[in-house]
Amino acid sequence: MIERILFKKISASGLAVFRITYHLVFLFEIFKIFNYRQLYFDEIPFLKPHFPDTTLILILWLFIIFSIIIGYRTKLFSIINYIFGVVFISSAVSFEYHMFYVYSGINFLFMFLPSSYSYSLDYLRKKFYLAKQGKVYIAPKVSKINYFIPVFLGLALVYFDSVIFYKFKSNVWMNGLGLWLPSSLPHITISNYQWVLNQEMLVKSLSYITLIFEFVFLFIFWIKKFRLPLFVIGLALHIGIYFEYPIPYFALGCMSIYLLMVPVSLWDNLNSFFKKKISNYVKRKKIGNVFLFFKKQFEVNNIDIPSKSRFKLRNIFFSISSVRNAFFVFLIAFSILAQRQVYYSFSNNKNITYKVNQILKEFLGITGHSLFIDDHFEGYNNVFTLKFKGQFLPFLNEEGMPDKYISGGSFAYWTFRTNGPYVKEKGYRLEKGLMKFSAFWIYKNELKNLKKIEFDIVKKEIRGPMKWEKDLLKKNIEAPWKNVGKLIWSNGRAKFDWSLKGKNNNSH
Repeated sequence: MIERILFKKISASGLAVFRITYHLVFLFEIFKIFNYRQLYFDEIPFLKPHFPDTTLILILWLFIIFSIIIGYRTKLFSIINYIFGVVFISSAVSFEYHMFYVYSGINFLFMFLPSSYSYSLDYLRKKFYLAKQGKVYIAPKVSKINYFIPVFLGLALVYFDSVIFYKFKSNVWMNGLGLWLPSSLPHITISNYQWVLNQEMLVKSLSYITLIFEFVFLFIFWIKKFRLPLFVIGLALHIGIYFEYPIPYFALGCMSIYLLMVPVSLWDNLNSFFKKKISNYVKRKKIGNVFLFFKKQFEVNNIDIPSKSRFKLRNIFFSISSVRNAFFVFLIAFSILAQRQVYYSFSNNKNITYKVNQILKEFLGITGHSLFIDDHFEGYNNVFTLKFKGQFLPFLNEEGMPDKYISGGSFAYWTFRTNGPYVKEKGYRLEKGLMKFSAFWIYKNELKNLKKIEFDIVKKEIRGPMKWEKDLLKKNIEAPWKNVGKLIWSNGRAKFDWSLKGKNNNSH
């Protein structure tokens, strides 16, 4: 099996599909960050702006990601993209969520993956350059390890770490509540599937299947006969995440990695199918010589590079391929040791351990993966939000579910850093979060010129029991909102008034 992974050569078309789909997801993530850049980076949105201004930098970053999608100067822009990610994603600490770590690791890999050998402008440029010399460029095939390394770093290692170090020690997951509990809390879910949640055996079975799946994935995804079942289960899992929780780019990003487990023959067959369709279209429409020349450049099956040129290209390929394979083998071993370092440090010095773990997280995305475990829910008895002139701001809606502004990084900040377990009125993190989000909303809605803007702070009491309960989501949704205070903006300054605390006046 190891020999096949390292030395068997296959088409690079699947890597190209992965390059396109993954970076489309990443493009939308950065576009979201661009639209919310003042919230992400300003100390107080618009009032205490970040220096330097991130607008032009993020626009440049979007252009870089788009260039990778179309496969233009792919290697160069992949390096720049990785640097941008380290600088900006790692600096948005308050807004980091699990997908940020996946981005760091996968962006690192793209500096080395041969992802532009197909479906790219780089590929076309090489073809046209050699065509002028009367030669035809045939993209080299790649070792299978190029397909396995992103799956290993972006999925397998993450799953195994999450199960071994967190879920197997979690009462929530070991009692079969891993999917049921977060889906029964309105501030975490975006869908009301109470009828599904009321099927106790079903939701518990799904949780246990998830545990087993994540545990065995690392050991069997290398084996061909298991790849399709793992692909189907994994895709179903992340489709469920997409519709259930406000972390769409986490779900879509992981699904893009799963595409690497699709048989490469599928992409090659699709490629041949579209070539044939284009060829038939050209013949049927009798398109001129320019299009016929373009068509000719893609018909490479019966044409080859002269032997001397072919020999040189193959020598270069084999040398580069061998070094890349060796590096990926080293990276697999290093990642396993690095993941161990996160929990069982090789150093007894706490400062060194902290710095090493920070470097691993920021540069490779290697960190702990505590997803929806006990300490996310224990003590999470209240959730706060804001109303303006009787209307809920687009943070949580009347049911208590995440609204327009709350997804991805903003979901993590709002749900677990502004709100969160044991949050209290007058608490620093609650006031800071309410101030940041409200300031951002004020400027986005062009209300900054008002001398005084007054928001009602409202609270909903929620329940997250550690045992299954029928209709829990419905009960949490129906729990009343209560006015507990006011947030008043005046001349660019925020003031909190918690004098309503204890009056229990219903805001419905």
